[in-house]
Amino acid sequence: METRLHVATGPFAWAMLAGFVSLVLVSLATPPEKPTLIDPFFDRMNRSTDDEGLPDNAPKPLAAERGTELILLDLPDGFPPRGGVDSSKRYREDWSGFLHASASVVALILLAWILMRIGT
Repeated sequence: METRLHVATGPFAWAMLAGFVSLVLVSLATPPEKPTLIDPFFDRMNRSTDDEGLPDNAPKPLAAERGTELILLDLPDGFPPRGGVDSSKRYREDWSGFLHASASVVALILLAWILMRIGT
């Protein structure tokens, strides 16, 4: 006996819309964060997390200088220039990871295709 699951998409869509509208309204109704509180957060986001023997209380180097800047962090701003470092060098680690992951996916698809050909 076959049973089918009935999904009511209407209530879900209304709940998502109400949540989104609430988010926008509350965001507009509340005051913005003070720059003195938010700027240190974004400064930490642009710095390397590796400690590598820095003296105590020394600022960590900018991630752009080391090629470890986060590409998704700069995507909404259109990759703003930072630190005088070329964007191909700023995101070196992200691009390397993306290329390695893409090559792995292609290799797995090719392996699956080869195994299917052997079975026929």
